[in-house]
Amino acid sequence: MNSERVSNAILIASGKGGVGKTWFSINLAHALGNQDKRVLFFDGDLGLANVDIQLGLKPEWDIGSVLKRKCSFEDAILNYKPNEDFQNHVDIIAGRTIDGVFTSVSKAGILTLKDSLTIISPQYDHMIMDLSAGLDQIIQEFSTFAQCCLVVVTDEPMSMTDAFAFIKVSCQRNPDLPLHIVVNKADSDTHGNETYSTLLQACKHFLKTTPPLVGIIHRDSSVPDSILQKIPTIASHPNSQVTRDIEKIAHELMGLEVPKSKE
Repeated sequence: MNSERVSNAILIASGKGGVGKTWFSINLAHALGNQDKRVLFFDGDLGLANVDIQLGLKPEWDIGSVLKRKCSFEDAILNYKPNEDFQNHVDIIAGRTIDGVFTSVSKAGILTLKDSLTIISPQYDHMIMDLSAGLDQIIQEFSTFAQCCLVVVTDEPMSMTDAFAFIKVSCQRNPDLPLHIVVNKADSDTHGNETYSTLLQACKHFLKTTPPLVGIIHRDSSVPDSILQKIPTIASHPNSQVTRDIEKIAHELMGLEVPKSKE
């Protein structure tokens, strides 16, 4: 069993649902793919997985198929390219099960997925792992596997509270996991920085930790429009503000130095 962190695995998390985590994960994966990077998108929200719905996909196999031993991990990988303007594709493993939605996954099942991802990781430059909102077992298990975690937050009080709770538990259970903040649905840079500052002050005061801000994503009407089209926003609206925001974060990640473990 490989317990070491995988250097190209990026965990995308949030304290609660509805903050745009999956939308962000999809667009980040494609922004990296459009920079001539080999990217795997792993939809690990087995309870409410929806990348297939957001992109209008109908995969033959998915993670449920893998866990039920109906196919291999490699068989479940779907090659996806939103349009011909993109230089490269993104490989996707859908989380929604063909035979129904998982309500829980055994630890053995989670370890099987972690081992499969570890084995396949050398084939990719980045593995974007979109997991469920909250603090369930699969989140905590993969927190010991990923090299860093991006926590998506909005200015909604419940989002802030739940993001703080996620950071608190992560610091307690996986203190060496680097956490970075992404502020979504910001009305302006000032608004985004204020949202981050509020969360940061709470983290400083109560947790003695200072997760850095990796990017601000502006509120943009192109987002719901692209979701209706079932295509990544950076493909449907390549010149939008939100596309520039996502591309900036992608470039930050490509040059991001992950902090060393805490002493």
